[in-house]
Amino acid sequence: MPHPIRNLKGRAARGGPKIVLERPELAKLMGAIAAEWGSIDNILAGIFNVVTLAKYIPVGAHSRSEMANGIFQNFISIRSRTDLIAQMIQLRLDEGIQKEFTDLTKSMTKKIKERNNLVHTEWQVCDDFPDDLIKTTSKGWVRFTENDLTEMLEQHCNMRNQMQDFFIKVSHADKKEVD
Repeated sequence: MPHPIRNLKGRAARGGPKIVLERPELAKLMGAIAAEWGSIDNILAGIFNVVTLAKYIPVGAHSRSEMANGIFQNFISIRSRTDLIAQMIQLRLDEGIQKEFTDLTKSMTKKIKERNNLVHTEWQVCDDFPDDLIKTTSKGWVRFTENDLTEMLEQHCNMRNQMQDFFIKVSHADKKEVD
């Protein structure tokens, strides 16, 4: 995981919108982590479709219902989306599936914070760490290596895989009729 830089004396960092391009391998890994969340977002829309029995419409390379499109465009945060899906799951599916979704959303919340901390950072580079990216915070500098981002990407891929497995499970589960 990321490494705090304890001694800043005599060190200088430079940044800017394109600074990550000076570390192309790290830029690719950050892009892949962000893309995983696009996939997770589509899986959430699929879960929503299944639990609401919505009719799919094609949207880009994925299928969403008109209802999912409207809701997902208006519910900005992942938390709002997962809360809505949890309520629908509670109406339509058994308690075991409800608990599984609750557990998944707890894991997802931790990972989305990690993703947000990556994509909403003004990155820096420092010549003393020629292969790494630096995140400056009020508490100091934190160095991110290729191994750190590779590990994060693997964890985010695992999160997406768990969500996909859950989507498949929900797709085949018996659904209660709602009046």
